[in-house]
Amino acid sequence: MAKDPKSKSGEARPTASATPPNSTIEAKLPDEETLKKLAPHIAKVRSHVRESFGKVVMTLMLLPRYRNQTVADLQHLVLEPLIRDRIAIAY
Repeated sequence: MAKDPKSKSGEARPTASATPPNSTIEAKLPDEETLKKLAPHIAKVRSHVRESFGKVVMTLMLLPRYRNQTVADLQHLVLEPLIRDRIAIAY
């Protein structure tokens, strides 16, 4: 930082040259070979999430407290915690 000569207090203020340039972060998509390798794993994870979501919702339907929840409520009650691995399912 350079001192601004016009500043009365003599404080150091950032100058145009001291600020980082605006850079955009571009997301790079994986190549086709990587996508082909990941596709079975992604399908397995999706299947597991769907199956677990169904099991949790079926269990919630048995409880009077949660029986009348809307679909929108199920997203933050079940889906988000399930994706973040915050729900434990005991068999």
